[in-house]
Amino acid sequence: MSARFARPYADALVQTAPAGFDYDGFLAAGEAVSGALARSHALRAVLANPGVSLPAREKIVAEVAARAGMPDLGLRWLALLVRKHRILHLDDALAAVREALDERDRAVRARVTAAGPLDEQGRKRIVEALSKRVGRTVRATFDVDENLLAGFVARVGSRIFDASALRAVEKFKEEAYGN
Repeated sequence: MSARFARPYADALVQTAPAGFDYDGFLAAGEAVSGALARSHALRAVLANPGVSLPAREKIVAEVAARAGMPDLGLRWLALLVRKHRILHLDDALAAVREALDERDRAVRARVTAAGPLDEQGRKRIVEALSKRVGRTVRATFDVDENLLAGFVARVGSRIFDASALRAVEKFKEEAYGN
């Protein structure tokens, strides 16, 4: 759940973005800017310093964001966060954008843990299967757990879908031996 202040900024972005806006690209660039803020104490200090002029802070953020590939609408949105003294809470604002998009698209978040790295087609098949199963669009993040022998485990909200090799063996035992 994102910070309460962030939702109006997220809603403003989602409502003003043109049809076909590349939210994935925007969010990736936003994560890069957020990462730069997290890694650089000096950058955070400059952006928090009221002695640094507002135009100078806007320019600094714009330069970092442009290097990350931020689209023009995203640059204007970040400038608004700078003007409202919210740029140091960019991660909360980005989380609110994801929430707003999920609500708009009736999507749910999923975390999928697989035995090994999945190619794009494998990820797509899992997302499609989960979407069909839960009856909503699924937006998944993927992790690898080498302790899984094969398959995957997905958490969608409070539901867990276990398609791991261990679960298949347990299911076979239950069916074969009635345990």
